[in-house]
Amino acid sequence: MGTAPAHPVTSYVLCTDPASRLLIVQAAGIGTWHLPGGVVEAGESPLETVRREAREELGLTLDLLADDLLGVEWAQSRREGARDRIVFLWAGPMLSTAETDRIALQERELSAWRWVDADDARRLLHPAVAARIRTPLQWPGRVTYQETRYERNEPNGSRVPRQDPAHRHA
Repeated sequence: MGTAPAHPVTSYVLCTDPASRLLIVQAAGIGTWHLPGGVVEAGESPLETVRREAREELGLTLDLLADDLLGVEWAQSRREGARDRIVFLWAGPMLSTAETDRIALQERELSAWRWVDADDARRLLHPAVAARIRTPLQWPGRVTYQETRYERNEPNGSRVPRQDPAHRHA
């Protein structure tokens, strides 16, 4: 019997504003933009993780429920030697101006936040992350599963995301 793989599990949330823009955050020191959330810690569920990350990193208390799950994804590692991941994606609330005004960044982890439209999201987020948010907000309560694999077809050896088109809605 082989050793079970140790896949890191991450959990992220899609929060919008009244103008249907998406909340994204910038990692401190790295400068990359991503969705609010992070790594599931030992003994913590993906739902608990996304609530904790929103509270710690943004100062927001999100009343997320299990029914808010939009999708689960197995994502193949992008680099040799890195591990594949399991990604949970949750439908977050539409944040009011008052809630947005209360955002307080945890400066050790985040350097900025902003609202972006779909075009800016595609431009600023990693392509695999942008692919996760293409349409699920249109179907709250419907859970999807997908697999993201990377093909080595770039001259520098980097991998390009390819999403398995065969996924089902629950």
